Amino acid sequence: NQPKLDPFAAARENQKQETTKQTGPSSPGISFTKPKSELDYLNFLRGPQSEFGEEKFSPRVFAEQATSRFTTPKELSLDEVVQRQEDIDKKLGVDKDFFSKMQGRLDTMREQAKTDKSEAANLRVIEAGLGILGGTSPYAFVNIGKGASEAVKGFGQDLKDFQKAKRELDRAEMDLANAEQVYKRSRSDKALATLENRERDVVAAKNATAQAYSSAFSAGQNIAEGRDQRAASQREKAATLAQGDRQLSVQERQVAATIASTREAAEARKEQNARQFGLDKATAIEKAMVAATKSLDTQIINLSKQLEDPALSIGMPLEERQKKYNKLQELYNEKNNVEQQVQARMSSQLSGGSSGLTLLGSRPVPGK
Repeated sequence: NQPKLDPFAAARENQKQETTKQTGPSSPGISFTKPKSELDYLNFLRGPQSEFGEEKFSPRVFAEQATSRFTTPKELSLDEVVQRQEDIDKKLGVDKDFFSKMQGRLDTMREQAKTDKSEAANLRVIEAGLGILGGTSPYAFVNIGKGASEAVKGFGQDLKDFQKAKRELDRAEMDLANAEQVYKRSRSDKALATLENRERDVVAAKNATAQAYSSAFSAGQNIAEGRDQRAASQREKAATLAQGDRQLSVQERQVAATIASTREAAEARKEQNARQFGLDKATAIEKAMVAATKSLDTQIINLSKQLEDPALSIGMPLEERQKKYNKLQELYNEKNNVEQQVQARMSSQLSGGSSGLTLLGSRPVPGK
């Protein structure tokens, strides 16, 4: 039975297979992660696009969306206002010919008064004749004078009554004309107020829309400027990360080559010693080394995963990654020393104190 690879060797072998899948076969004994390009970092930093599509976003589109629900009242003409008043009057039963009918009635009364005046005069003549005929004086002129006097007196009263009626008709006609003028002025004022109110509403709505559009456009410009600044910052950061990744990729290649050559040399020495001392002795030494370096192997594996995980390495500063590579080299050096000590001690015990036994040999310090 061949001794199993230690956990670190198994992890490196798995990484080598994954790297081969991504980058294709590499040189024997060397495995490394393909450095990410500036575009890779830029896509990672940008993340998903915003809900309104930043690529197609503009301040004008933003302002139009912000004011899309604003409405402006319809402008009214004078004819429309008058027609609306007439429709309301008709629905409420208001007689639009009221004043003309009243004027016609006054005209009729005036004509009737003229007729009444003529009839009153005729009646007074008849009354005078009857008074003369019915006189009791033996003198005709006395009877004539008395009958005519009564008739003239009555006619004078009729004339006064007619003039009074005429004045009443004139006053009524003037009152009617004034009422009609007040009514028309009221409707005119109401129509004017309606037009002015609608005009104010239209102007206010347009001003509100314009102000909202201006504010939204300014906000859109700020968003666009922030987007452009963010994009420029992302491009600059992506370029820096890509450059650092290329530099670290060279170091990673060197470390990978050192690790691979070290493991290959160690395996070769294991096989040589196994053939020389027997499989059981080599297994015992391997187990002792694994036990002695278990803690170091765990640290090496964890640190290697951090350096090889793209999701973790993208946001890792260059200085921090350099520190982790230095720490990884220190762990290899420490493990190399422990393996040498264990190898020397186990070789001495298994060979009866021989100091020439070398199973794994000394591990070279990984290059930077």
